[in-house]
Parts: sequence; structure tokens; C-alpha cells
Amino acid sequence: YLDALNAHDCDTAAALTVAGAEGGARWCRDVASLKNVDVRDHFMEVPEYSGHSAPDEVAHVPVKFDLDWRPFHNDGSMDEGATTWGYLLVRGSVDAPWRIFDQGVG
Repeated sequence: YLDALNAHDCDTAAALTVAGAEGGARWCRDVASLKNVDVRDHFMEVPEYSGHSAPDEVAHVPVKFDLDWRPFHNDGSMDEGATTWGYLLVRGSVDAPWRIFDQGVG
């Protein structure tokens, strides 16, 4: 997903998110670059914490990166530079692909 954002590959970024998830298309248009990307080890969360239920599985993936916005695309919600962030992923079964459904700090 981060590689897709960095390459401005909006189709791939959208394919890796659930329909209606915040961020994918907007980030793809607005991010100039992500550097020094560090994807940390994921940890599993209780599905109910995020409004899901069994058999859904939910994972939190913490990341760090240096963010650069495209000119005039910074909405003021996040400063450029070193950023600590995270993605919440869901899948409905062990055979289903993981998809991002939420993101943010936390």
C-alpha cells in the first residue's frame, strides 16, 4: 500500500482498501513521497474493538515514514516530516486477502 502511494498507483492503493475506507484515493493524489518507510510487526486486535465480529480477523500494522505533500495538497491534518502512523486491516477468513479499513495514530 505504501509503495503504491509512493508510486501514485491509485488503482493498487484502492484495491488494497475496503470500499468506502477513508484515505486511499485522497492520499494517492496528495502524497508527493514517503521516505524512510519502516513497517513494524503487526499485532492482532479483538474484532469487536473496531466493529467487526468473528470470523473476521483484525490486525494493526504500525508504520513510520517521512511524509512530503504535493504542493497545495496538504489539508493541514498532518505535518510533513517524520510521522508515526498505523493501519487497521481486516479479512473474513484465513484464505481471504487483508484489506485496510482504517488508519491513523493510535
